[in-house]
Amino acid sequence: MKPEFKVGITVIAALIILGGSLWWGKQWNLGAERRVSILFSNVSGLQEGDPVTISGVRQGKVESIQIIARPEASKNAAPVAARNSLVNVSVSLPTDAVLYRDATARLMMLELISGKKIELSAGSPASGVLREGEVVSGKFASDIPELVGFVGEALDTLRLVIRDAQGTLQSANRIIGDAGFQEDVKLTLQNLRAATGDLAVVSRDVRQSNVKGLVAKIDRAVTSLGQIADDLKPELKGTVTDVRKTVKDADELILSIKSITEKLNTDRATLLNKLLYDEAFYLKLDGILNHLDSVLTGSSKDGVKVKVQIF
Repeated sequence: MKPEFKVGITVIAALIILGGSLWWGKQWNLGAERRVSILFSNVSGLQEGDPVTISGVRQGKVESIQIIARPEASKNAAPVAARNSLVNVSVSLPTDAVLYRDATARLMMLELISGKKIELSAGSPASGVLREGEVVSGKFASDIPELVGFVGEALDTLRLVIRDAQGTLQSANRIIGDAGFQEDVKLTLQNLRAATGDLAVVSRDVRQSNVKGLVAKIDRAVTSLGQIADDLKPELKGTVTDVRKTVKDADELILSIKSITEKLNTDRATLLNKLLYDEAFYLKLDGILNHLDSVLTGSSKDGVKVKVQIF
């Protein structure tokens, strides 16, 4: 056997032993890892194998990504965006990486253009160590593509606003260009100028007049009115008393009239009631009065014949 052949076999065997050692070491390392579940509302751009860091230091990687139905409210997870489904991301971490129950995760950009990573915040020891089966609440941080999409939507909205502004300006130009509108504006400005002049004249007159004397006269007039009111108080009081008495008498008169009216309506035997309501009595009395009138008329012309019989 040639020496070169022996060297080749030795090198190949060494490579096989080295590869096996590396594979065995990898398997041993995997045995020292643990899985942690993180719930996200959106994992746009995240792929299996993307790195997981704690406080900026790489500690693990993304093992699996799975869409799940939204679970019921749990004490083990903080609230996330209200959607019909969530994304469960399973990551592998070393067993010595300590996470607490209030730990949080953020999905962030790994590079400026592409790539994602999960940044874990370990939380505070006061909340207790994260147990097996408990999940971590994740948040999605906007990246460049989403910002570009947002800018595109903003540009579309800005385009609509500019179009509406152009329509408004065109309408304003039509209104301003109207001859009648221009004439109205001129008249308004003229009236405003005239009103300003009148206000200046009034202001000058006020400055020139004796304002203090005017105020003193107004004060004296108010004092005189107060004295007149004090003088009229007794008379007004007596007048009020008389008015009250008159009203009381009027009330009594109304009650009397009401009583008489009720009596006429109820007592049919009175003469006045018969005159008002008994038509037969009224006709009979009218006949008597007519007959008496004819007798008196005849006696005034021919005299009255009296036949007297003496026993």
